[in-house]
Amino acid sequence: EATGHTWDEGVVTTEPTTDAEGEKIYTCSVCDETKVEPVDKLTPPAEDEGDEGTTTPPAGGESATPDTGDNSRIFGCVVALAICLIGIAILSIRKRQLSK
Repeated sequence: EATGHTWDEGVVTTEPTTDAEGEKIYTCSVCDETKVEPVDKLTPPAEDEGDEGTTTPPAGGESATPDTGDNSRIFGCVVALAICLIGIAILSIRKRQLSK
């Protein structure tokens, strides 16, 4: 009686390239039948629009980085600096108290 196939995870027998599909063979654990399925071609890497090291800055002194209006990094740095200064002040006060 047919019980249906139970296919394994398959084994890649031919690796795909950017020019050609690959091949993967699956084996049934019930009857040892095999099936072959194609493996999709690899996607070629995107071509660079130019070497980043040779770009020239925009004319007129404009920044190459667009202004997004996101100041969260600056705010985080200011908060971290304030915490450090408060910590230094507290340590200085305690050091003076302990030396008396």
